[in-house]
Amino acid sequence: MTNRFPNDDSFTFSNGYYCWVTAIFLDIRNSSALFGDEDKEKVAKVIKSFTSETIEILRNNDNLREIGIRGDCVYAIYTSPMKRDEYELAEKTFSRN
Repeated sequence: MTNRFPNDDSFTFSNGYYCWVTAIFLDIRNSSALFGDEDKEKVAKVIKSFTSETIEILRNNDNLREIGIRGDCVYAIYTSPMKRDEYELAEKTFSRN
């Protein structure tokens, strides 16, 4: 068992890892209504602001392994070997609520 989840370049088809990870998924509440708005420029600005600010908050952690955008969702995957890592990551989600 390893304490930390490795970076992508450490994976092969012949190895595996057993460790704790934390995944965070943040999306815009009632985004369907937002996407239905006629003012597409306003919608684009809201989405861009949300995603760029969320990424800035989520990427500020040495345990980050992957970050991405899917629609109106920003996700991040972290290795979380210690309980305090999980608490720190939970704080990141609270700040976006």
